[in-house]
Amino acid sequence: MRIGVHVGHTGVVAAIRTGVKSSCLILPNWLSVAEMAKNYAIEMTEDGSPTMRIDSGESMHHSGGAWAETLYVYGAALRWALSKTDSSSMRICNVGLGLGYNELLVAALCPQIERLFSFEVESRLVESFEDNLSSISDAYFQNILTQVNAVFPAIDPCLRLLEWRSGGRWRVFPEGLGPDFFAQAQKQMDWTICLYDAFSAQTNPELWEEEFLVQFLASQAGNQFAVFATYACRGSLKRALRRSSFQVLERPGFQGKRNATFAVRGPRQNCDLQELANELRLASQDWKTFSHIR
Repeated sequence: MRIGVHVGHTGVVAAIRTGVKSSCLILPNWLSVAEMAKNYAIEMTEDGSPTMRIDSGESMHHSGGAWAETLYVYGAALRWALSKTDSSSMRICNVGLGLGYNELLVAALCPQIERLFSFEVESRLVESFEDNLSSISDAYFQNILTQVNAVFPAIDPCLRLLEWRSGGRWRVFPEGLGPDFFAQAQKQMDWTICLYDAFSAQTNPELWEEEFLVQFLASQAGNQFAVFATYACRGSLKRALRRSSFQVLERPGFQGKRNATFAVRGPRQNCDLQELANELRLASQDWKTFSHIR
């Protein structure tokens, strides 16, 4: 199912076409081309969860499933980390808030965290996500929550995120990974887990350059234990991780995508890669079991 976005004076009308029928969904002004650096179109993926496509043609997620891909790439990394350390000591960094899938996943999967840092350069995406947490006003966001609640029915991730924000545990950096990050945020971050979900090098080449990544990874310098996960598997990324003392594992990509990357540093740095691959494979399966916990 595809949603075409049309910009109007009071909002954005998205025409949803399914077979011969068509319906309309009113989307907020934050999708307006005039108000954003990029033009976005919301699309439904095969698992029923929405994603966004920018005007260059790149989509935020695989067409096979936005939520399914989130669980496969980042959910597996978080589950693996939870098996090695307590969530209350986790300082999680998410690069690329987007529609908020990773934030909702962290809130649903981790009962407690020390800190959650989110980076998103598109301020309208940040504003829309924060508004929907307080009062769901967009149909696409309700659709995302339906997917999340199917796996975590006993948890309200929106409420948990709001509590984390009011308590200072969750902070959003709307300026993205710019000079301010390296001048200020780096000093107070010291993350233990990084979910690197930025757009690809075709759209954001600077975020995938080796020297930039080495500098970014230095923001974790104070911690012995660290996990890094991303959907991509670029040579510059792997070199930067190895230069930063991470052990790198190339995972099969989601539904035929090129390899994803998982990296770990610390006590398990010299673990057997085949053992690690098996542990991650198991961590990416059987998400229905989470319907019966917490």
